[in-house]
Order: sequence, then C-alpha cells, then structure tokens
Amino acid sequence: MVRRNVFVVGGFVVLVLLAGCSAAGSLDMEAATDDGIAQEASRTVPETADEPVENGAVVRAAIENGSATARSQEPLVAPGLPFRSEGRYYNVSSSVIDRQPGTFYRLGIDYNGTAQDNATVGYENLSARDRTVLSQVLPPVTVATKPGPDYYFDGTYTATERTQSTLLAADTEAVRYEGETYPIVVTETDSITLPTREYTATVVANDTGAYAQQLRSEYVFTLSGLSDAERSVVTEAINDSYYANTDRDEAFTAVLERFRQQDAITQNEYRGVWLVRYDREVYVAELSYEGFDME
Repeated sequence: MVRRNVFVVGGFVVLVLLAGCSAAGSLDMEAATDDGIAQEASRTVPETADEPVENGAVVRAAIENGSATARSQEPLVAPGLPFRSEGRYYNVSSSVIDRQPGTFYRLGIDYNGTAQDNATVGYENLSARDRTVLSQVLPPVTVATKPGPDYYFDGTYTATERTQSTLLAADTEAVRYEGETYPIVVTETDSITLPTREYTATVVANDTGAYAQQLRSEYVFTLSGLSDAERSVVTEAINDSYYANTDRDEAFTAVLERFRQQDAITQNEYRGVWLVRYDREVYVAELSYEGFDME
C-alpha cells in the first residue's frame, strides 16, 4: 500500500509518492475488520468473459445454478481465492467430463473492409457455435487502423459443429452484423482434442462475518519477542508504512522471516498478506519483498 501526500504549491497540485516505489521491501499493517479480511481473501466475479483465466459468465452461471459446463482447451477459472457474490463466498472448481476430437481455427476480422453481397452471411443466419465464436469480436472490440484484419481470435469446433457452420463455409467471406459488413479470414487450422469441463460452485461462507471468522481461526498468529529494532519496524508499519530501502535492512529481514514462517492468506514471489496479532490487536499485514532473496 503506497502512501501518497498531496501538496498545493503556487496554485498547482503536487502528488508525492512517499518511498516504496523503489524500496526493496515494505510492510503495511492495518487494524483487521471483517470487511478488510474478507476483501484480501476473495476475488470479485469478473464483469466479462474476456479474462482468460477468470471467465465471468462461467463463474456467474456456476454460482447461480450450482454448476456450469463449458468447452475450452484450458480451464476458464483459475484455482485461487473464493469468489464473493452478493454477500456470499464461493469456491469454483473444475473437472473434465468429456473429450471430443475437433479443429482449432485462428481467424481474423476486418472492421473496415468490404465484401460482395453473395459472399456475406447475416449474423442471424450463423450457427449457434459460429455466434459464440464471433461474440469475442462482435460488437467490435477495437478501432480499425489499417487495411486487412484488425483483430485475431480463436475458435474451436467439433466435427458436427464444423458441418453446421456457415462462418467456415468455403463461399463465406464476411458477416453482416447490425447493418455493417465485416470480412473474416481463416489464417490457421489444427486438429485438436476438445475437453468439456464442469465448473462447480460450493459455498465457503454465507456472509462476510462468517468468512472473516474462518480466516481468523485459520491464519492469525502472534508476533512477539521482537528486538527494539524489529519493534520499530512494526510500529512504523502500523502508523504509516515501513520501507526497507535495501536488502541489508537487518530488522526488516528478521520481521520478514517471522512472517514467512506462518501461513499467509495469499502469497506469491513478490508479496503476501498475513493476519497477525500484535500487542493484543489483530492486523491485516501486507508484506512486499521483491528486492529480497527468498530462497
């Protein structure tokens, strides 16, 4: 959490970032609230289906119906923290329930091209699979800037879907969508196996208070027995933020090691979030250690 101070100098607003940007590491500690704990330990449901590892439509369908199925080469929902939706918290897991032979297509769409009417098919006359594939690019997702394809996208078809496809027919050169004509080209094909996955949502907690209590029970540890220098690090982290300017900061390194001996709510190679009890108060502690050797 980077601290910012705003100053007015000679009528101009100046935004100053206080340390942190180039620091080797940092520690920020804030008093733990149910909302704050749950926020750190959950994901929002994506608004769209554009994100490759967190497909919003699949997550929402699984939460609303208990499960959802979708076909994709890779899972559409990445393992990780629970999703929060309308006050509840859900894990969404996936498993392969079917595999079929199929074909991969790499396609390109031209947002400012033209085509003959007899080589153009109306969007409403496409197969269901064609429309699903084109939903990635229609309505247009970028501005046309040059002749030829403006955006490339992928589509997969089973043998049956390929037979039913109008988009992939030899005499189709373009699609008419909401009165506009968009040329489509196939640039690559490959034979593949198509997995169908079932995504299952399970309730982790029915409300924020219950979820925060679960996390407190599982993750809170007590930080005690610190040296004066280490206590100074923690005190500054509580009052503002503590920044370690080099990886030779011995007090910060010692505190970092104490945290890393405990289970984190979330952690990667650059940062982590812990729940810690210090002087009888529970804090959400965010540690950054990008400049430190974690081997």
